[in-house]
Amino acid sequence: LYERFFGTAQAERQLQQTGTRLGELAQRLIAEVDGVAQGTSRYGHALSEVRDGVQRSTSRAEIERLLGSIIDETSRMHGHMQRLEGALVESSTRIQELRQGLQQAWCEARTDTLTGLSNRKHFDLAVRTAVAQAAEQGQTVCLALADIDHFKQFNDQHGHAVGDHVLKLVAATLRSNVKGQDLVARYGGEEFALILPATNLRDAFNLANKLREK
Repeated sequence: LYERFFGTAQAERQLQQTGTRLGELAQRLIAEVDGVAQGTSRYGHALSEVRDGVQRSTSRAEIERLLGSIIDETSRMHGHMQRLEGALVESSTRIQELRQGLQQAWCEARTDTLTGLSNRKHFDLAVRTAVAQAAEQGQTVCLALADIDHFKQFNDQHGHAVGDHVLKLVAATLRSNVKGQDLVARYGGEEFALILPATNLRDAFNLANKLREK
């Protein structure tokens, strides 16, 4: 039953978390590579000090040659790590861009293009989530439904363009008079829905009257 009624909500949460985790992973990788690069640099410095010390020893030329080759190799390794770090930084930027693109697409997929309210798809998901959270937390949740009286007649008389302005006006009025976790959605056509978490029936009734008067 949970997978049937609330699985979609879980998938949406996972989609959000995936974007966040991708960014965090990239940052951690950059930090790790930076640490390796610093360690390599310290290794080269330490070898330089060893070389300075053994310069006073016998067969100095041979020891210096060997240690010098090691230091050169370490320097090349450090350069490689720097390039790798740069590549990871670039990857992090691309991941961030991808994350922003996913976020934008996610927002567009759940928004009604005309009114800017949540669309029916988002409403269906949100009402299930609200009911589940109310059950888990032992709270109440209310649902208010509304439509515009005689909208079809108005639309036929004045035209669809004016009708669209009416829908936008009603949507803006509803949206500007709710707050907190309340969600306003375009349910369909001239129908609207409000999800009111942690709200008792009396308060929901009063809000509905307030919105009707507005």
